[in-house]
Amino acid sequence: ARRRSVAVRMRVLVIDDEPLIGESVKRALDQHDVDIVTSGREAIDRCREVRYDLVLCDLMMPDTAGMDVYARVCSDAPELAQRFLFMTGGAFSARANAFLEAHGLDPLTKPFSLRELRDFIDRHAR
Repeated sequence: ARRRSVAVRMRVLVIDDEPLIGESVKRALDQHDVDIVTSGREAIDRCREVRYDLVLCDLMMPDTAGMDVYARVCSDAPELAQRFLFMTGGAFSARANAFLEAHGLDPLTKPFSLRELRDFIDRHAR
C-alpha cells in the first residue's frame, strides 16, 4: 500500500502572484499548516518572522522574482535553502534557467495536478 503524502505535519509557505494557485496548493496540502503570500517582498518578510519546513515559490513573479526571494531569504536564514521548491509556468528567462541549473533545481511545471504536487513534495521535502 502506498503511503499518504509526507506524514509529518509541516509549516508551508506558498509564494505565488496568482492567488488561485496559492489557494489550490493550500487545499491540496490540507494536512499541513499553509500560509500564502502573493509577492516576493511579502515572502521575504514572512520568512524573517516564521520558521517554515517547506517553501513553494513561483519562479517568475512581477515584483520580486523567486530567485531573488531565494537569495534574500537564504542570506538571512541559510538553513532554508534546502527547503525551497520552485514552481514555474514553463516560460522563464535565461537568468532563471541559469539559476535552476546552478542550484541543481528541478521546478514543478504549472499547471500541475494535486497528485503531481504531492509527489513532487514527497520526492523533495527533507
